[in-house]
Amino acid sequence: MVPERNAKSIMRKILMIVISLLVILTQLGFLYLLVKARDVEWLTIIVSIIGVICVIDMFNNNICSTYKIMWIILILIFPFGCSLLYLLLGNQRSFPKRRSKKVNEYIKMHNNNNGVLDELKKVDPVAYKHASIINNNRGLSIYNKTDVKFYNDIEEKHYAVLEDIKNAKRYIFIEMFIISEGRMLDELYNELKIKGEEGIEIKILYDDIGSKMIHKRKFEKRFKEIPNLKIFTYEPLGIIFNPSVNLRNHRKNIIIDGEIGYTGGDNIADEYANWKEKYGHWRDNALRIEGDAVYSMLSMFSETWYMSTKEMLNINKYKSEKVFNICNRYVMPYCDGPTGNSNTGYEVYSSIAMNATKYLYISTPYFIIDNEFIDDLIMIAKSNVDVRIMVPGIPDKKIVYLLTQSHYGRLLENGIKIYEYSPGFNHAKNYICDDKYSVVGTINIDYRSLYLHFENAIIIVDEENTKKIKEDYLNTLEKCTEIKYDDWKNRSLFKKIIQFILKIFSPLL
Repeated sequence: MVPERNAKSIMRKILMIVISLLVILTQLGFLYLLVKARDVEWLTIIVSIIGVICVIDMFNNNICSTYKIMWIILILIFPFGCSLLYLLLGNQRSFPKRRSKKVNEYIKMHNNNNGVLDELKKVDPVAYKHASIINNNRGLSIYNKTDVKFYNDIEEKHYAVLEDIKNAKRYIFIEMFIISEGRMLDELYNELKIKGEEGIEIKILYDDIGSKMIHKRKFEKRFKEIPNLKIFTYEPLGIIFNPSVNLRNHRKNIIIDGEIGYTGGDNIADEYANWKEKYGHWRDNALRIEGDAVYSMLSMFSETWYMSTKEMLNINKYKSEKVFNICNRYVMPYCDGPTGNSNTGYEVYSSIAMNATKYLYISTPYFIIDNEFIDDLIMIAKSNVDVRIMVPGIPDKKIVYLLTQSHYGRLLENGIKIYEYSPGFNHAKNYICDDKYSVVGTINIDYRSLYLHFENAIIIVDEENTKKIKEDYLNTLEKCTEIKYDDWKNRSLFKKIIQFILKIFSPLL
């Protein structure tokens, strides 16, 4: 299995080199002919030079070969527009290096090296591999004194959050991709207003692009009137172009007193609790953790808070001093984002897949991924691992949905089962493996989540909770439509053409 994977990886790298050289030679040859013929158009020369610079930059960047090839094709077809787009938006690690370095040093300085990782090496060598990736990439620790509660009902989770907010003694931190007007926001506002008037410190961070089209400015205005509350947007849009505009904050965290943390796929909007119907029934998942592992969530929040406000929070000030006696599972909150030189979300997903022995169940709203990842899934399916993927039955973005469906062929042909959630939109991001390892968080299986955005999730090494998440997954499959290879293969010619074209533009979606 490993030699086969390495051979394919080597072939892709060779292909990448050949394509890159062809593009560069084509551009340079075109320039030579223009100059020799003295029919020089300076705009054409500039565009060609920019194209060469883009290809060289791509070749030197730590991004997957599929992503590179798609960008190169775009630059070949539309040299002027796509060259500029790549320089502005395409390099997923283009976050300012000085800011990145400062944040990474700050986070690592507060790394809580508790010795649990060394303990895990003896107890579960496979889990140790997954946790080591996160620890080496982000400097975060794994914990064993943390309780976990899984929610497959966001309405239930919402009221649990409100109850925990009522009991807050020190502070409440909220970080969301989307905050939208509605019942959920109103009920949250009422509780936060009470706590703010009691003197509880409240910080709210939301993404400007995620919320801009659906939230009203009056929402921010009324929240600012709450005492002891600060609210900021991450990388707000403005008149001046921001080169980091494509690197959005997709994280979703709620942290209370450094003791309780929530994360999952849901945002603060009524459709997540199915109080408002947008795309049929909305399926989502979330986790509540209580214990030592909340410290890592605090560390993550501090990172994006600094990115948005330039304020470095004193993590030790917000750390809980409570002693937790829970010791029955391993829990590791982790994050990913443009401040690092690695793709932690991708690497954790890949590590879990390549170490699966019985089954791997995946739930994602989008499946737009590189060939390397698809090859991994196919290889484990060939080794008799039961691989299943759940995606929406009713899409939120039809173009992205078509692109997701375009990846079905090789997966179905090689024994991987794909299910579309018939009642509506499956927004849950789950990774469930071998009755012991599970991930719940914000990370979609697409280029944006894995290579561009700030994301976060929690990996659980625990049979009890993993089986609960698995049970919810299997129960949901009963409401899904299984996709068969023959049906996919016999889709209309028009659909095949559209999906072929969309694949070329997938880095932009």
